[in-house]
Amino acid sequence: MSNSTQKLGGKLRLAFVSIAVFSILAMALSALPILQSAFRDDRIKLFVEKSTRELAETVSSRLDQYQRRVDDLAKTLSRTPDTQTDIVRLLNEAAREPVPGLLSWGIFDVLAVVRSDGTVEWTNSAGPRGESLDVSRVRGHKIGEFPEEAEVVNAALGGLGKGDWYRSSMAQATRREELTGDISRQYNIAFAQEIPGTSRILLGVVNWESIQKILDEIEPPMANVGFPSTYAFMFARDADLVIAHHYRDPTNRNNYGTRLIETHQLPDVAAAAREGRPSLRYEYPPGTKKVSGFGRVSDPSFGWTVGVGINDADVVAPIWALGWRLAIIGVAIVILSLGVAYYLSHRITLDLRELTASASRLAEGRFGEKVVVRSRDEVGQLAGAFNAMSVALAERDSMILKQQSELLERARLAQELSIAGEVQKRLLPQFTPKLTTLDCAGVCKPAYGVSGDYYDFLPLGPGRIGLLVADVAGKGISAALLAASLQACIRTHAPVLREHCGQVMANVNTLIYEATDRDRFATVFYAVYDDSSRILHYVNAGHTPPLLFRPSSSARAVGGTVEPAPREDYWEHLNSGSPPVGVFEALPAKEQHVQLLPGDWLVIYSDGLSEAMNDREEEFGADRVMRTVVEYGAAPNAEAMCQHILHAVQEHSRGRAQSDDITLTVAHIR
Repeated sequence: MSNSTQKLGGKLRLAFVSIAVFSILAMALSALPILQSAFRDDRIKLFVEKSTRELAETVSSRLDQYQRRVDDLAKTLSRTPDTQTDIVRLLNEAAREPVPGLLSWGIFDVLAVVRSDGTVEWTNSAGPRGESLDVSRVRGHKIGEFPEEAEVVNAALGGLGKGDWYRSSMAQATRREELTGDISRQYNIAFAQEIPGTSRILLGVVNWESIQKILDEIEPPMANVGFPSTYAFMFARDADLVIAHHYRDPTNRNNYGTRLIETHQLPDVAAAAREGRPSLRYEYPPGTKKVSGFGRVSDPSFGWTVGVGINDADVVAPIWALGWRLAIIGVAIVILSLGVAYYLSHRITLDLRELTASASRLAEGRFGEKVVVRSRDEVGQLAGAFNAMSVALAERDSMILKQQSELLERARLAQELSIAGEVQKRLLPQFTPKLTTLDCAGVCKPAYGVSGDYYDFLPLGPGRIGLLVADVAGKGISAALLAASLQACIRTHAPVLREHCGQVMANVNTLIYEATDRDRFATVFYAVYDDSSRILHYVNAGHTPPLLFRPSSSARAVGGTVEPAPREDYWEHLNSGSPPVGVFEALPAKEQHVQLLPGDWLVIYSDGLSEAMNDREEEFGADRVMRTVVEYGAAPNAEAMCQHILHAVQEHSRGRAQSDDITLTVAHIR
């Protein structure tokens, strides 16, 4: 077959396809009027009439619910103590009780208890929205002053009394302000019921807004199914008086209280509602075709007719819209299909094959794969987008690999830090020494998992114990390692030299100085306590001076003798003036001693405790340490005092993260 024949065949195929498509479209458009007539009645029955019936059933159900509320309240009142406080409280709660799924406030404007002589004995003092009511114009008055309510109360003597749609003078009398806005709030219906076992009648005046809201709820679901012009209304028993309507703005358009025949000239609508027809097509205003469905409320005491109205255009609009939409889509599909098939098939096929091959290589993980961009049309843009995606994937893959590596490294470091912290905890004292005259306790709180601080209790033979608190310069792993080395040195020399704590510090200083750089050092307070004599030998190597608190109830040692108890509390700072360990090659350790007495408190701490900051950048300080010790001087033991001090530090620095290691040891002389 020659090229010209192929071209002719292509043109013929195009012509045949076009004729077939346009024939189908013409048949579809000619069938629309038939479809319109057939579907109109079905849509009216399916949506308008069905929705109206359901709406009438809903109104009937709500009326039954309101009647039951009055009946249940009457039964509750019969069991309630006959006091004003209890009955008014019960009436207020019932007035404010919301209607689930409809109102978030109550339905009763007035709830009144009427005696057999017609006196209004009690009423609710709070309205359905919780507003305060003026009950002085109702409570104590005769029910005859309110004709509509009096008729309902009289009817209740023979059963359940009901009051049809009206404006309640009793509800108006209790309001402190005039109602504005939605006019439906100005109308009411009423129910009355005898209170069992009494000679009283319960009267419930229901705000009409609760009925109007039921009608309003039909509009959104109808709009969702293609009837945006939907509105609901309701006629009185005479099928002429409009007692509920979508249009109820007193300043603009208000159909409340109007009449179908006299006001709107719609006798056909009144007749259809009176005769119980399911629906009616009519024009209102003239030139606008409408369809309304009708449904009767089941309660014969009211005899209302519920109506749902829509514009006739809403009924047929979906049919026309569907027809035109199908026609447009059909034409567009034909044009696009023929254009793509006969003019761009070769180029698209070639480019797509290359894109497919590159996508396969990309799926194998060969990020950065690119294709050649031959044009600037849609396929060319797709190829360019593919290339950009490929480069982005390569960059993202590299970034993800880097982030994974960083996360693994962080996890490894975190695990190592956790292990180091557990090991360091085991190096701290695992028991509290038991001595006759000394009770001690300690705690160490690292700032970063592991600590450069530590404390120790060193057994030095019968009746002797070493008390140690050290603070290594720096934080983290390096400080923790030096702290471990320092602890090992002291534990090696202390048992040998016993109470010669100055010599212990001198020996430890030599070892630390030789094994570390010049910028690595530690402050140390080391003391040896003799249980029998209560003498404390100590050396302070650059450490924060410990606090010795002598309460006013204890004696005071001066010059080797014991003086009587002073009049006020007495403090001493234990600072022997020696430099930190590791700073100088030889440490001139100045050993001192102090006579401790029953009742004394010794507080040894690191600078992380006294320098703890609050939000105002204020340090905790030694003064607060002393105030805390004085405040809890009657603590039962050293552990309790230790916890009191830590709690005071935490309260002071609340909201601030811990920035330095905190170590604390407390000793109490017994």
